[in-house]
Amino acid sequence: MIKTMTLLFIFILVIGNDLFSSDWITHNMDNSGINSNSILVVKSIDSDEIWFGSYDNGISIFDGNNWSQLNSQNSSLPSDIVKAIAKDNSGLIWIGTENGLVSYDGINMEIFNSSNSILNSNDIMALTIDLSGDLWIGTWGGGITVKSNQNWTNFNSENSQLLCDYIEDITIGLDNIKVISVDYTTSGVGGIYIYNDIEWQVYNYSNSGIMRDWNHSARLSLARHRAHIRTPQDGQIARQPHWRPDQPRWLCLCWRA
Repeated sequence: MIKTMTLLFIFILVIGNDLFSSDWITHNMDNSGINSNSILVVKSIDSDEIWFGSYDNGISIFDGNNWSQLNSQNSSLPSDIVKAIAKDNSGLIWIGTENGLVSYDGINMEIFNSSNSILNSNDIMALTIDLSGDLWIGTWGGGITVKSNQNWTNFNSENSQLLCDYIEDITIGLDNIKVISVDYTTSGVGGIYIYNDIEWQVYNYSNSGIMRDWNHSARLSLARHRAHIRTPQDGQIARQPHWRPDQPRWLCLCWRA
């Protein structure tokens, strides 16, 4: 099953230390080298580069001065719908597309999909690196795959306590606990899953303070030790993440059309 969305995105660089500062710079296709106005993911790769994954034209890369692009026309990227980006401890950049997982060393790309790996779905929704350096891959319809060096492991509704295989997002706590949001509408089993590498816990509206079981697009972020959850459909934010006062902030504002 392919997840379809109609979204309008604007991304903004906030310069000042105050979120409500007047120093706002808006970047779009009309005034910059970005290749799309439909941005699905924003990722800081290092101190100099910000990567923007788009809904329709691959990746735009901004180094503070110049823009460059990676897409299916100038690289081996298997899809121009890019939903997740992560950089591992070896420096490899992992790209989650709607048609497979990509590792990129700055020159060459290697593509992983359900034909050449144990991935159960080619639609990659979430990528994150845990404190052990393992890559956690959230998929749409295939559950979670973990890549640890050359070893691959799947967690899904058939072999674990994860009851929904439609993953929205994954984030890692400072104690290496995995926090996973899943989609409700596809399975009727929504909520937030917590995994400590031994056992699973699920939190939803029936057993916690969560207001609903996340019908659409629950995204996660970590501030200190706590998971913070935002759902665009409801506009619900559990708590605003802490801003780093010494860094400019890239924001992606989204709403449903």
